[in-house]
Amino acid sequence: MERIRRYLGLSLLGLLLFGVNLTHETHVDAQAGGRFELGGQILGFLSPDEMRSAGMSWLKMQISYRRSDETRSIADAQNVIDHARRHGFKVLLSIKGLKNELNANPAQYYRNYAAFLGRVAARNPDAIEVWNEPNIDAEWPAGKINGGNYTQMLREAYPAIKAANPNVMVISGAPAPTGYFGGGCAANGCDDKIFIEQMRAAGAAQYFDCTGIHYNEGVLPPTASSGDPRGNPNHYTRYYPTMVSTYRTVFNNKPLCFTELGYLTPAGLGTLPPGTEWARNTTAQNQARWLAQAAQLSRDGGVVRLMIVWNVDASFTPSNPFAGWAIIRQNRQCLPCATLAEVMVGGPGSAPNLVAPAHQAVINNPSPQFRWDPVPEATGYEIQIDNNVNFSSPERTGSLSGTSFTPNPALPDGVWRWRVRALDSNGPTPWSSVRRVTIDTQPPSVPVLVAPQNGANISNAQPTLSWNSVSGTARYELRLGTANPPTTVIPVNSGTSYQPAGALAVGRYYWQVRALDAASNASAWSAPFSMNITSPANAAPQLNYYTQSTVRLRWGRVEWASSYQIQVDESPDFSAPLVYEATLGANTLEATTSPLTNGRYYWRVRARRANGSWGTWSATDSFSVRAP
Repeated sequence: MERIRRYLGLSLLGLLLFGVNLTHETHVDAQAGGRFELGGQILGFLSPDEMRSAGMSWLKMQISYRRSDETRSIADAQNVIDHARRHGFKVLLSIKGLKNELNANPAQYYRNYAAFLGRVAARNPDAIEVWNEPNIDAEWPAGKINGGNYTQMLREAYPAIKAANPNVMVISGAPAPTGYFGGGCAANGCDDKIFIEQMRAAGAAQYFDCTGIHYNEGVLPPTASSGDPRGNPNHYTRYYPTMVSTYRTVFNNKPLCFTELGYLTPAGLGTLPPGTEWARNTTAQNQARWLAQAAQLSRDGGVVRLMIVWNVDASFTPSNPFAGWAIIRQNRQCLPCATLAEVMVGGPGSAPNLVAPAHQAVINNPSPQFRWDPVPEATGYEIQIDNNVNFSSPERTGSLSGTSFTPNPALPDGVWRWRVRALDSNGPTPWSSVRRVTIDTQPPSVPVLVAPQNGANISNAQPTLSWNSVSGTARYELRLGTANPPTTVIPVNSGTSYQPAGALAVGRYYWQVRALDAASNASAWSAPFSMNITSPANAAPQLNYYTQSTVRLRWGRVEWASSYQIQVDESPDFSAPLVYEATLGANTLEATTSPLTNGRYYWRVRARRANGSWGTWSATDSFSVRAP
């Protein structure tokens, strides 16, 4: 709210934590040279159908980079990417950090932030916006706001992103559009025009693909360039055309990416937050019509690559400062969905979305099926597969009507790159993004077992089993058991050793290992080694001892019982979460647990009366599991 009061008409972004984990990987052409596309900024994961109905092919979310909790920041990014892929959208991540962390040591922070962006880029988003509104002190440390300082961040971020994934479109952080600073800069901010001019002077143009731009304060149609009824009616930030011309003039060889474009209306809210009363006369119909007009101008003007509608789905309540910009309003109505769809209908409009194999996949199938999503009104497709990065002499080409291609003859082992474009009555679309796939059909060598030596007698019931490393191996699998050869497979995701989770029972065991590479080619199993687990001197017998991971527990009948409840836990106080719990019928006097890890457990049972009340718990008993 402070930003609304201080900077009339400044764009706004929500900061979100994400809790979904969805998986479906597609990667698409996100390069700045593609055709115009439309998307929306989402504040939740509830509206993919409405977005598709509006002709949107992109979604945007903002996440925060936290140096103190980078794992969480990566998880936030992955959740957004997974959601986009599941619903068939391209994804733009707007990634900002914490200004207090930046302020402590800017030069070091730029490097850390850039490295983080590289790690996110490796997870295959389609575009990354480097920071958000770096020209105001709401987002950047006061006293250090300058387009040159921001360019230092871009200088670190751009190569880090491209090295991790050259297909990611890098968008410069869109400044807040404002005339608050009188055309210049102060300690607490800069007007956006002088800020991007400072960026240009510092050489920023070589460090991004598309110029980020925000426009959220319009009260007139986007065709207007004069007549704003507010004060300062000639300021460029008031109008869509003058915003476009201002930014295009500064970076005249770069396309524009509207990472926020929206119109504020009080429709359905009654009142607007303090500082935004300037939009009180904008109706919901105005919002719908003006968004469609802005999309049409962007599509036909030849300089806008991407337009992200701010916003799709802010919670529609008067207390939410973002609700007035939302296109989905009360009762889930979305007037702009229909008007935008009318603009976005037509031919292919964009390159195909590649589906499989995944980018940078390593597979052992020399004849994989290459698949992509259909493009509206396409009459056919062309595919190129080459081991050369520039496709100078494709090894496989195909012209086909379907959306898949299986190479015949099979491809040799090696690194291959592939791309697809659609054909329609107007000619071909741009090529899709380039995906890389590695075909590897050769298994690794068989591991050599090292210790314990074959046939050894061991008094340590939790021995460490080790073997020599095998070149080119991504992981190992181990088999351990009392049969020869053993049958229980244990994944070993890293390292060349394994220690059982619990003590092994006395007796003879056999073990062997095999290696697997990144393409899941598996070596043969090594010849089994044996070892004999012996009892240490003065060893005491173990009570209630089970050699199976599933344990059958039994109890006596209670004559009035209508059912029984059993609880198993690692703690004698049965604190949640329980290891195992079940409610069983009156005639059931035993239960078999789910698989348990080796260790000590406690269990108890109680009976339930026909009226629903419970009897007392039995005495607590214990047992141990020591399964091979």
